[in-house]
Amino acid sequence: MRGNIKDVLPLSYARIVSILFLVVMLVASFAGCSDDSDKDELPSVYTSPSGIEMVSIPGGSFEMGDLTEGEGRSVALPVHTVTLSPFSMAQYEVTYEKWMEVKNWAESYGYTFVINLPGAMGSEDDSNSEVLEDETHPVTYIAWHDMVLWCNALSEKEGLTPCYYTSSAKTTVYRSGLIDIENDWVDWDADGYRLPTEAEWEYACRAGTTTKYSFGDAITEIDANYDENENGTVTVGSYSPNDWGLHDMHGNVVERCWDWYDKDYYNNSPSSDPRGPSNDYSLWTRVARSGDWKGRAVTQTSAYRLFLPPNVGFGAVGFRPVHSN
Repeated sequence: MRGNIKDVLPLSYARIVSILFLVVMLVASFAGCSDDSDKDELPSVYTSPSGIEMVSIPGGSFEMGDLTEGEGRSVALPVHTVTLSPFSMAQYEVTYEKWMEVKNWAESYGYTFVINLPGAMGSEDDSNSEVLEDETHPVTYIAWHDMVLWCNALSEKEGLTPCYYTSSAKTTVYRSGLIDIENDWVDWDADGYRLPTEAEWEYACRAGTTTKYSFGDAITEIDANYDENENGTVTVGSYSPNDWGLHDMHGNVVERCWDWYDKDYYNNSPSSDPRGPSNDYSLWTRVARSGDWKGRAVTQTSAYRLFLPPNVGFGAVGFRPVHSN
């Protein structure tokens, strides 16, 4: 026999309210978990056909330059907002092993490099050979031109479209010679490899941080390979990565970038995907970033800028490639 309706309704209503409350709490809980995972999620890492670990860097905006006093010297001022398209960057500096692998392939397909290792600056001297023999260390003594040639060779080796050409017509792939490539000779939309722009490098180094270094406002010998460690170069990835999974963005070797160096351009840099000034042949240096194994702490900051002639190699200077997404 069914009970009185007055006895049934209050119980049903209470159950309904309890169920609704549980549903709301579960939805809120899942939403909270989703937010936390999104916040902590690192950019994805993938391995190229040539065995290079690449990190997919999300596009976005950041404040570029000397955000804290003394971070990047006066050449990293004024601070300015830059917005970048997505790109991918090598997780590690190019090692001697990977350099030789691609270079050997390239030379069998008609590439001619400016500097033949061992031997710095194209000389017959092989005094740097001990540094170069460790295949897991970053390659050094490489001219900027050779880095660009290597990027093109890596692109062709993997069946991708090269980025660098010998003229604005973009009909002849750059495969040899000391050619001062200009901005409009570059296929920026190609899927091949290239050197990072200065803005891309700093954005990737900071990984969303605004401190002097990507790990804070102070540096010790456990954070990076610089003069406090009293090392030469070390195996890439020997130190903890930044928040986006990139290793050695501070120390080990200085890293070459694409841009010609020009103070006036930096003062009036475009706000979207800046690629450095056009070469008017009064410029003779290209930008380099990061500190190196023999540099002081001040040279290791996220904003610190160097400028080096492109046609010579140095024992504390290397590189890492990027490509547009």
